[in-house]
Order: sequence, then C-alpha cells, then structure tokens
Amino acid sequence: MSAKPTSPRRFRGRGRTLGVIEPRRLKKRRALALRWASVRRLEKIAKSEQPVLAGPWVGGVGMELLYWIPLLNWLTTAGGVDPERVVAVSRGGADPWYSEVAGRYIDLLDTHTPFELERWQQERPPQLADELHIGIHTHDRKAFTRARELLGEQEIQWLHPLLMHRLFAPRWHWGLPASIVASYTEHRLLPEEQHPGSLDLPESYAAVRAYFSPCFPNTPENRAGLERVISTLAEQTPVVLVGAREEAPGYEPFEPDPGLPVHDVSDQLESRTNLALQSRIVGNARVFVCTYGGFSYLGPFVGTQTLAVYSRAQFEIAHLDAIDRIGRRLDEEGTRLFRARHIDSLHVAAPLE
Repeated sequence: MSAKPTSPRRFRGRGRTLGVIEPRRLKKRRALALRWASVRRLEKIAKSEQPVLAGPWVGGVGMELLYWIPLLNWLTTAGGVDPERVVAVSRGGADPWYSEVAGRYIDLLDTHTPFELERWQQERPPQLADELHIGIHTHDRKAFTRARELLGEQEIQWLHPLLMHRLFAPRWHWGLPASIVASYTEHRLLPEEQHPGSLDLPESYAAVRAYFSPCFPNTPENRAGLERVISTLAEQTPVVLVGAREEAPGYEPFEPDPGLPVHDVSDQLESRTNLALQSRIVGNARVFVCTYGGFSYLGPFVGTQTLAVYSRAQFEIAHLDAIDRIGRRLDEEGTRLFRARHIDSLHVAAPLE
C-alpha cells in the first residue's frame, strides 16, 4: 500500500504551516500589485482630457467621508484634475459634500427609490478581507451608462470606488503604514451647504444620533448608558435627536424613553436631502454624540466635537486610527474633534466643557 500523501496544510517548516502561510503571502503580493495598477489608473485619468465620472457611491457614509471624498480632494488638487471635469454620483442629498471636487453632481435618488438602493448595496459581491474580489455590479454599469447619456458624452473616464478599495487595501488589511492612504488623500472640512432647507431647531443644542449595532448592541446596560448621557446633556442645553427611522441590516434604531427631554427632528428629514440636512444639524451643534460607526465620522468633517460610544471593540482599528488622526488636524485651533469611548468609561459630568 502506498503511503498517504502529505496534505500541504500539514507540511510544517520552521514551526509554521507552509500551506497556510504561502497563500497569505500571495494575497498580500497581489494586493500590492493591484494597488500599483490603481496608481497607474489614476495617472491615466489625470492625463486624459475626458470627463471623469466618480462613482456611483452607494456604500456607507464612513468610507465616503474618510477615504472617497478625500481621494477626490487629492485628485482635483495634487492630482492635477480640473474639478469641472468631474461628475460625482452619490445618493441621499450628498450634493454639498462634492461641490468643491465636481462640476456636476448626480443623485441616485432622483432615479431610484431608497429600497432599490438598499437592495443594490445588498446585492454587491461580498467584500472579502483582502478587498481583491469586489466586483463592479450590474447596477453600477447601468448607472455609468445612464450618466454618460445624461452628459451626452461617449468618451468618459470611469473612476469607480473599486479603485479606492484596491488603492488602500494594503493599509486596511495588511498593516502597511498610514502613508499608503495619506499619499492619495487630502482631508479637509466639508463645504458649507449653500441652500439649506428649513428645519425647526433650537438656537443652541447638542446633536445625538444613537442606534444599536454590532459594536453597541441593544442591551439594558447600553440603553441606560445612552439615556444617562442624553439626560446629562439636556441639563446644559437642548438635545436634538436625529436619525433615520430604519437603520441598515444588523442595526436597530434607538427609541428614547418618552420622559427624555429631546427634540426629535427625524420626521423633518427626507431621503433626497437627508445627508445635506444632517450635515447642517451636526455642523451647527455644540457637540455631537453618536454610536461609533461611519456616521460618527461626520462630526469632525463639519468642525463639531464628536463623542462616539461603543461597548464592543468590533470595528476596524485602521479606520479608528484614521479618524482619530484627522480629528486632531481639521480644527485650526488644535481642538481634538473626535473621541471614541467605551460607554462604561464615561463619567459625563459636563460633556460641553
């Protein structure tokens, strides 16, 4: 009887399983190769005289604020692309966010319902840990074709968010230095909204956007912690509660106790202008308290001191490190604009001091 062949996963060398180590090395090498291919693609876009379609962006707010818009900031400054060449495609009233990096903005909610965009996002190929297998969805291609027809242009450069993922994946998933991101991003405050909608807001207030998530699950302790924070804030200033009635899958809205003194403006928000109006609410607030997550990143980008709360450290450290660094740089007076804190570590005696 012949000997049973040794499985590659069982073959060990220098105390490690080579069958596991080698594929990881190959993935890292491929990630670096895709990064350089993305750099060359950016250079090609910059040298072209054609319009540039940036998007469509249908992902989370956090990645959009922390990486996508800063990439466009870089492209239209150090990258040498005239902003008038850029057509930005996003959703939910992000018009003012792109006003300095794009000569034209297309909102997907002008042609799609919120439900269709949610399904579009859910149907995207899974974003694996190495970010190598994100595909360009059929809906993305249709959006590109529709935008090209709207512009009346046959030849147009397509800057898809996939390029951003491949450009920064070595930092996010392989621990390379933060310079991987810094080399192709420019972080600055979001442009102020030029034509704000009408909102019923106090003259001075604290803004709160609270919800339950994997890093802040719906437990009696977390609910009590939120109510304690809100009650303490309300002793010093009116509290404006803002947020969508329906959160993303895996997220639950926070329904405050009827006795909590809050000014809920959720009913004043509409899908098409949602992000612009929430930017205005957070930007005019004395302080912003939010469950840790992508939306909590909005505070620093509109110049508002932000406290992000969590109870489980189930988040990407690379993103937390990035927003912490940016929150220290964006304020001209050196104010630290972003802090992430465990809910149990808070001793909220005077949040506004």
